Amino acid sequence: MENFNNSNEAVQRSELHKKIWSIADNVRGAVDGWEYMIGISNLNYQYKRNARKVLDNISLEIKQGVYGLVGANGAGKTTLLKIIATLLPFDNGDLFIGDFDAKFDLSKIRSQIGYVPQKFEFFEMLTVYDFLYYIGLNKQIPSEELNNSIIYWLNKFNLVDKQTEQMKSLSGGMKQRVAIIQSLLGNPKVLILDEPTVGLDPIERLRFKNIINEIKKDKIIIISTHIISDVSALCDTIGIMSDGKILYSGAIDELINEAKGKISTLVIDENDNIPEEIMDRVISIRRFENKIYLKVISEENRDNSVTPDLEDAYFLRIKKEVLDI
Repeated sequence: MENFNNSNEAVQRSELHKKIWSIADNVRGAVDGWEYMIGISNLNYQYKRNARKVLDNISLEIKQGVYGLVGANGAGKTTLLKIIATLLPFDNGDLFIGDFDAKFDLSKIRSQIGYVPQKFEFFEMLTVYDFLYYIGLNKQIPSEELNNSIIYWLNKFNLVDKQTEQMKSLSGGMKQRVAIIQSLLGNPKVLILDEPTVGLDPIERLRFKNIINEIKKDKIIIISTHIISDVSALCDTIGIMSDGKILYSGAIDELINEAKGKISTLVIDENDNIPEEIMDRVISIRRFENKIYLKVISEENRDNSVTPDLEDAYFLRIKKEVLDI
């Protein structure tokens, strides 16, 4: 990440502030004159020079609430989350979290972030409690506050009876819950959760949903997932990524409304082949008794039009990008 000398820092900081907030005029006007948000402008990223762009000119606002980031493998979701978490330096574009510039204020930004990566490395020989205490000390949380917070979240995630067990003895789902707990220590303003429900059983997924609902006020929570039902259950807004680009970012209801009248059903016998001419337009397949029910992108077959859900709207947006329909 580029370092700026002190003589130029104030001027360049001022110019960057003007640039990033030119795409976010509505950020001003909260009660205290400022609305806490993440602002990204013209962000590009390549792992190697002259390689394909992993992130391609991303401009994005993420406001308080729960934001679902979805897309296929390789879309760029994890890279974007690592940059927001300040784990990957970037050369081109701007990133602001609250009033802090990621090119100048790394330590201040990091103090406000809780992060769960896709693959979390644990100290396997530590007990659950000691591992969380270690993480809390690194976050500079006072000892008494840290102890109370650890016990509180262990109870919330149904792990308090595991606090004296070594991390290596836990199941994958239990380790995932511990990873989520460590991100919550210190009451961060921004939570970045990359595939947080992987490994959780159905009951723990419901418990996770309840916890997110309880804590989302006055926080920005970004959840990256492949599971569209998780986004439906948890998120207020959604971002759809494909090939390093943001195809849509906004309210879930608006995305679903855009799909109305564009999805129809086709019913075929279970032994019939799916017609070749509609293969690319199929977005879901369901079998019931001896029939196959297809949801197909079609604005012509109005008689068989269906009310779309979020999964329909998501795949419609992806298919439109790929097929240019």
